[in-house]
Amino acid sequence: MASSYLELTNRVIRRFNEVELTAANFAAAVGFQAFIKDSVNDSIQDINEAEL
Repeated sequence: MASSYLELTNRVIRRFNEVELTAANFAAAVGFQAFIKDSVNDSIQDINEAEL
């Protein structure tokens, strides 16, 4: 299981056969990679809110 936000994001990116992000370029992600990054973040927030 992925242990970081970057690892979770890269797992999704790999499913779409896209170039993975690194710690160096993670904050500057654009396009499809930024969409995936935002989607993973939204999913984490939904899970955290459901646990309340």
